[in-house]
Amino acid sequence: MRNRASAVAMLAVGVFVMSCFVRRDDPTRFYVLTATTPVSDPAPGSLGIGLGPIAMPGYLRRPMLATRVDGTEVRYADFERWAEPLPTLFARTLGQDLSALLGTARIVPYPWYPATALDVVVRVEVKAFEADVKGNARLDACWTIRDPRNPQVRRDACSSIAEAVEPDDAQRQVAALSRAVGELAQRIAGTVRP
Repeated sequence: MRNRASAVAMLAVGVFVMSCFVRRDDPTRFYVLTATTPVSDPAPGSLGIGLGPIAMPGYLRRPMLATRVDGTEVRYADFERWAEPLPTLFARTLGQDLSALLGTARIVPYPWYPATALDVVVRVEVKAFEADVKGNARLDACWTIRDPRNPQVRRDACSSIAEAVEPDDAQRQVAALSRAVGELAQRIAGTVRP
């Protein structure tokens, strides 16, 4: 009985040691959105922009990249994932692009303190943000611009942006989605400028 227990223990130790030496390649790839607007020096007396909240539908809050198959079906990639939550990536990238376009280094992400000095507040509701099987990367979003001291909306609009992309190339899809965020930033910046 003792020999049998020793043999089982030695076998378990051997399996554990071997598993440490066997290398398993993890095929998972992680992606981030990147700002597409070249950064410029901030202008003196630059605007304070409150950015957020950024609202996204639940299907985009999963860590996997989504592909629109048709009007109602979405497929998630098994091994292509966002490196952090998509709403966080989206907000940071949009803020970087807006900052570069407006020459301001003062983008304040939501939530902010009531006493924070802001000139405008930009709120975004993302309706769709994915590639499709036909070779398009799409961003559909509605946005509002308002004065932080006045609940009245200065401007509201919706944008539908499409970028051509290879349907089965995740890296190019993410690059196209980054360009779509940059285009949204240009449209917002055009109405924020004094």
